[in-house]
Amino acid sequence: WRELLLLVVLGIFPGMHITQLTHSAENAFSQAELEKAARAANRALPQTSPGGTTRTFKVEAAPGRTLRYHSTFLSYRLSELNVLGLMAEVTPRVQQQACTNADLIPALRAGVVVAYTYWANDGGYIGEVRVVLSDCRR
Repeated sequence: WRELLLLVVLGIFPGMHITQLTHSAENAFSQAELEKAARAANRALPQTSPGGTTRTFKVEAAPGRTLRYHSTFLSYRLSELNVLGLMAEVTPRVQQQACTNADLIPALRAGVVVAYTYWANDGGYIGEVRVVLSDCRR
């Protein structure tokens, strides 16, 4: 699973459409705007990461002003992964990538939670990395 770690970090931000969110004072990253961004992103899906390790298949605006990306590891069944070890190593790296992504910073500053949910190719749930602005200050 350690080889998988680098591929996860490299393929985690497949250029989704968060930049299409409007930033007006009245609806800055409102739930409706997040839903609009998710619909736009879903029109470009599924999208496979460079190297073909993961495929992002859905983006959703979840409750609590959360923008959630769902991705599948194409070559791994759940039973083949050390889930706890993988998530322990992936989480800080994913958070760092999100915190340095210029497209995500305005959303994080506005209180949006950006979540990355991972699934195995057999449908098994691997885990989720949630990123909030305070993660960027560590």
